[in-house]
Amino acid sequence: MKTHTLPPFDPELLLRDDEHALRSLVRRVASALVAQCPYCVATSPDVCDEAPVACALAGLDGCPRKVSVERCLECGEYKRGS
Repeated sequence: MKTHTLPPFDPELLLRDDEHALRSLVRRVASALVAQCPYCVATSPDVCDEAPVACALAGLDGCPRKVSVERCLECGEYKRGS
C-alpha cells in the first residue's frame, strides 16, 4: 500500500500569501481614496499591476494615462473630490 506524504512545510509560502493579502488590502484602500478624484477614470483590481489607475490629468489631450497609486497619492487631487 502506497502512503502519501506531505511536502516539507515551507514558511515562505505563508509569508507570500500574507504579503499578497496585505498588498490587496492596501490597493483596495488606496483605490477607494483615489476613486474620489475627479480625474480618476478607472482603477485596476490587479494587485500586481504597477500602474493601476487611469488618470485624465496625467494624460495628454484628455486621454487617460495609467499611473501608480503612489503618484495619485502624491498629486493629492483626490482630497479635493471628498
